[in-house]
Amino acid sequence: MNLGVDFGSTYTTMTRFADETGQLQDVILYEGAPFIPSIVTEGKGKTYYGSEAKVKTGKNGLVTYKAFKMLLPEIRPEVLTERGFDDDHRPDKVTEDFLDFCLKSALQRCGEEQIERLVVGVPEVWNDKLETLDGRNVLRNICQKFPYVRVAQVVSEPAAASAFFAWNFRNHTGRDFDGHILLIDYGGGTLDITLTDVNASKDGAVEIKVNARTGAGENTEGQIGNAGILYMESVMLRAIEESGFFPDPVEKDGKFLSAVDELEAEIKTGRSTISDLFDEYGLDDPEELDGEEFTTIEYRGEDIEISYGLLLRVYNDVIRPVLAGQLDKMIGYMEEAGIRYDDRDQEVFKIALTGGFGGYKLVEEQVRETFRFSSMDKRQKDIINVATDREKAVSMGAALVASEIIRIRNTAPYSIGFPGVGQDIRNTDYAFRYKDEIVFDQVYYPHYKKDPEKPIAYFIGAAPNAFVVNNAETPLTAKVVYLKKKYVKELKNLVSYADEQHQTAVIGFSLDPSGILSIHIRPFNLFTKQAEGEDRKIVLDSFQNMFEFSPVEY
Repeated sequence: MNLGVDFGSTYTTMTRFADETGQLQDVILYEGAPFIPSIVTEGKGKTYYGSEAKVKTGKNGLVTYKAFKMLLPEIRPEVLTERGFDDDHRPDKVTEDFLDFCLKSALQRCGEEQIERLVVGVPEVWNDKLETLDGRNVLRNICQKFPYVRVAQVVSEPAAASAFFAWNFRNHTGRDFDGHILLIDYGGGTLDITLTDVNASKDGAVEIKVNARTGAGENTEGQIGNAGILYMESVMLRAIEESGFFPDPVEKDGKFLSAVDELEAEIKTGRSTISDLFDEYGLDDPEELDGEEFTTIEYRGEDIEISYGLLLRVYNDVIRPVLAGQLDKMIGYMEEAGIRYDDRDQEVFKIALTGGFGGYKLVEEQVRETFRFSSMDKRQKDIINVATDREKAVSMGAALVASEIIRIRNTAPYSIGFPGVGQDIRNTDYAFRYKDEIVFDQVYYPHYKKDPEKPIAYFIGAAPNAFVVNNAETPLTAKVVYLKKKYVKELKNLVSYADEQHQTAVIGFSLDPSGILSIHIRPFNLFTKQAEGEDRKIVLDSFQNMFEFSPVEY
């Protein structure tokens, strides 16, 4: 089977495309919702995953690992130690164990033995910084190790979600979607706001470019915050403090986390009730809602009452200013770019509110207020079938890509080339540039500016050790990175091999479908001005392990 996975910071979802029905199907590991907590708990000789691990969080003798996905690119030992990881429980090892459990369980539930194509969504923020580019490489390599996975690919989460919404639009209207989609992805640990440009072509492929991104929480700030989990914890904390039962500061121990989990479950199951009550009372006066009880949560033997007024006050204090600030940033970008985001009658601009916390009534209302939605608004029409699709958009889009129902046209996640004399980034000769359309596994050679047909050739022993990498549209934001000593030697050896007959070689770059970068070396004939002979390459699985980010002595 083919499988799409949204490996989230707090929850993971899996989706397959059923060829026999032409429909997307949730892969449900437990009775009820298709959302698997991204949690691993270990101790007393046993390891627990997902819902079972979440229930055991905070129990004596057990250690719980959370938010390990976003730590995959992290190499600083002090950061990993601070987050509770050690040599035996590195984020990559915990991720491997967790995904192995999820994927094997999915095969068993679906009665299959092999995953032909596995497509996993990764945060777009992993393309924002050179230091986090390794995240997608590490995750792809983990997935490719599983013997029951034939082909593994990672794709940008907003690209996967946009693919799903474009597919929905085509099914609803019979037309291809061409325009912009503003994705407001609010999860348990992250807020990601992404503007994508979606263009369909006659060959059935969809070109999806990420034009702008902003956000808060773990993806942007390195720790869970300013999102759903922070909201739940803040509500529970304030409710305990206001109860009067506990004069001492509340410790965020296992009992507190269990109370937060219970509150989260109550909010999830009570969404329609929450929506109805806020519709009835409005959102202007939290004090009026203090007399309306939402639920009671047990904490250390006491019943802690939580009112609708408390839900609203905490939202206004903790979430509203963060969401407003990030929406304002994106609106500023769209205004500067001339994108008509406020036109309610157009079909070329859509707004999609996704993620588990994105379905919360107060978040929905703030987005509606910001963009002044009306009853006849077309900016959300034809891209969402049912409300629950919002939370599974990434895994459903990934499933469509895995089954090749939707083909995402490829664009470069960064620019790469060689700097000019004196490491001058202003005179960089690029192999490809950020957001250029590229073909996966095709080699691109930096060319001389004065002769675009002539790739740059290197003589024996003259292999470069400095590269320019840029993941923004402004050239002066580029960085010079330096290949580490052992790889400089390897590169020079390959160049020397290629030089045996022609005295020169060309050095190029390619990206595979998951964004893994390779350096290619081929002999270059100075007389024919053509690259000839056998291609040799170095696969750069890790930017941080293979490059220095400051000059080094060779």
